[in-house]
Amino acid sequence: MPFSVSPSVTVTEKDLSAIIPASSTSVAAFCGRFDWGPVDEIVTISSEKELFETFGAPSPGERGVDWFVVANYLNYGDQVHVVRVDENN
Repeated sequence: MPFSVSPSVTVTEKDLSAIIPASSTSVAAFCGRFDWGPVDEIVTISSEKELFETFGAPSPGERGVDWFVVANYLNYGDQVHVVRVDENN
């Protein structure tokens, strides 16, 4: 509700703390351990199907967690830039 401090000066407060930017317009980046796919290359992934085709199915154990992190982000966002890291190098 606006109120006057002095003539011709109006103060209006707006609480913008609850506004969160939509993740569908945000682009994330993720470095992960996957079983196969391009290594040390930035790959733009926009769907879970594309994630599967590029990096394969999630494997059991810790490596599968990385796959599901990216898949979960894609439920809320449009795309994610993914880099596969090679643990052997």
